[in-house]
Amino acid sequence: MVLDFTVRADSAMDKLTHSCRAIRQQAETECTEMHMRVNELQHKLLQVLDSRERQRRAVLMQQLEGQRQKLSVWSGMLKRASTILADEDGAVFLDVNTNVLDMQLRGAADASLNPPALQTLTAGLTLDLKSIMSSITHLHFTELLVPPPPTALSCVEHEGASLLVTWKCETVSSDPNTFLVEQRRFHETWPLAHESYPWVEIYKGPNRTCTAGALDNRTSYCFRISATNSSGASGWSNTAIFTTGVPTTPNGVMLLNRTARSLSIAWQGEPALSSGHCSYIVEIADAPPTTQKEEWMQVYTGTARMTVITKRSAESSYAVRVSALNKWGQGTPCAPQVFATLPRTEGDE
Repeated sequence: MVLDFTVRADSAMDKLTHSCRAIRQQAETECTEMHMRVNELQHKLLQVLDSRERQRRAVLMQQLEGQRQKLSVWSGMLKRASTILADEDGAVFLDVNTNVLDMQLRGAADASLNPPALQTLTAGLTLDLKSIMSSITHLHFTELLVPPPPTALSCVEHEGASLLVTWKCETVSSDPNTFLVEQRRFHETWPLAHESYPWVEIYKGPNRTCTAGALDNRTSYCFRISATNSSGASGWSNTAIFTTGVPTTPNGVMLLNRTARSLSIAWQGEPALSSGHCSYIVEIADAPPTTQKEEWMQVYTGTARMTVITKRSAESSYAVRVSALNKWGQGTPCAPQVFATLPRTEGDE
C-alpha cells in the first residue's frame, strides 16, 4: 500500500514538473513575441514621429529661407538709399519680439522637466513650432535714425585770427541733421583734458562748415563735432587740431646724449605724434653757424620731438636748429644751439 502511494506521488510530481515546463516555455514564447511587437510598434512610432518632425523642419526652413531672402532685399535697398544720401553705408538693426520667444523657450524647458503621461506620448513627443515660427515671421527692420558721428574734419582756409572748418556726415532720415561744433585751445597735455581750456560751443546749425573766429595768430586749437536729429544725438567726432597760420618756433633745444659719432637732442614744441597736425625739421651745420642757407643740412623730419643725429665726426662742434611745419608752411627756425661730439676712443668706428 505504501508502495502504491509512492508510485502515485511520483507520477503526480512528474505531471506537475511537465506542466511547469510547458507553462514556462509558453511564457518565454509569449514574452519574446511581446518584446518583438513592442520593438516593432516603437520603430513604427519613431518613423511616424520622425516623418512629422521632418515635415515641420521643412516648413520652418522654408519660412526661414523666405525671411532670409526678404532681409537680403531690404538690406540692399537700405544700403542703396544710404549710398545715395551720403555715399556711405547705412546702418540697420534687426528687432525680434524677445518677450514671446522667452515665453516659448521657458515653456519648452518646463515640458522637458515634466514629461507627459504614457498615454499622451504619441501627441506630445515633439515640440509645437507654430508659435515660434509665428514669431520668426514677424521679424522686422527698424532703421537706425540717430546720425553717426561726423567724419573727415578739415581746415580748408585760415585768415589770421580765423579758421574755416568743414566735415562730412551721413543723413539717415528725412529729418535733417543739426551740428554742434566745440573748440578749445590746444595744450601740451593733449590728449588729456586741461582745466584751463574747457570746450566752448562756437556753432550750432545745419551747415557742414563753420568759421571759428577771434582766435590768436599762430596758435593751435582743438575741434570736435556732433550731429543731432529728432531721434537723438551722435557721439563726438574724433578731435582735430588746426593752427592759425604756420607753427610757432620750437624752443628749449637740449642735448640728451652724445658719442664720438652721434648727438641725441630734444626740444620743446606742440606734441604731434598722435594728431599729426604739425611736424618738425632738424637742420645741422658746422659750428660756428652762419646765415647761409646752403650750409644747413636737413637731418630729420617727423612728428617726434627728439632725434639722434648720426654719422658725425669725433670731437667736432655742430650747430643745430629746429623749425615746425604744417599745411600752411614752415615756421621760423629756433636760434642755433652748438653741441660737440666726444673724442674718438678705441673701438669707435
